Amino acid sequence: MKGANYRVVLDACVLANHGICDLFLGLAPWEIHAVHPADYMITLYSIAPDVVVAKLGDMARARNQEPRLYLEKLGRSVPAFATHDAESLGWSLDDHGTGL
Repeated sequence: MKGANYRVVLDACVLANHGICDLFLGLAPWEIHAVHPADYMITLYSIAPDVVVAKLGDMARARNQEPRLYLEKLGRSVPAFATHDAESLGWSLDDHGTGL
């Protein structure tokens, strides 16, 4: 597949909300695997939780929000990540889209 075909397959994968996209996009030679953003963010958190929490704080401040409320809002897009981080931090999130 080349060019536009890549985009069509990738778009279909994103729209279908697949957790892991095995798209045969020519990534195998480089041992690259597409994964769901929440899984990637949880992996980053497991590697460097202090860095992730600091970045969440930075993003929250940039939006004039408390970090817990920003994580709650982020949970609408990546609920698994928000749930994982909230539990790790001992935070209680409202159940508006996070499943908590």
